[in-house]
Amino acid sequence: MGNNRDSGFPEGLRRLLWEYRTEELAPDSPIVIERVLEFGDIEEVRYLLRHVKAETIKEFIVRYAYRLSSRSLNYWRRYFEVSDASTERIAH
Repeated sequence: MGNNRDSGFPEGLRRLLWEYRTEELAPDSPIVIERVLEFGDIEEVRYLLRHVKAETIKEFIVRYAYRLSSRSLNYWRRYFEVSDASTERIAH
């Protein structure tokens, strides 16, 4: 994750990342994935799905489940068919 830098984030996504220099972030950065899954609208989700492999997003859901709200985690876990057991919510 985090190795394909892209300064061409859509405006809506840049607003979700207001405290970061988006030109220094890659679409597959954990913070980008987190913000889109938690707060993104349909355009930001489409952007994410076009620029980040589904496997990378699944990996994020498993590894960083604690960074998503219960509601978002449940939705995306079902969308990407990630098992409940693999996303045990442990605060780090």
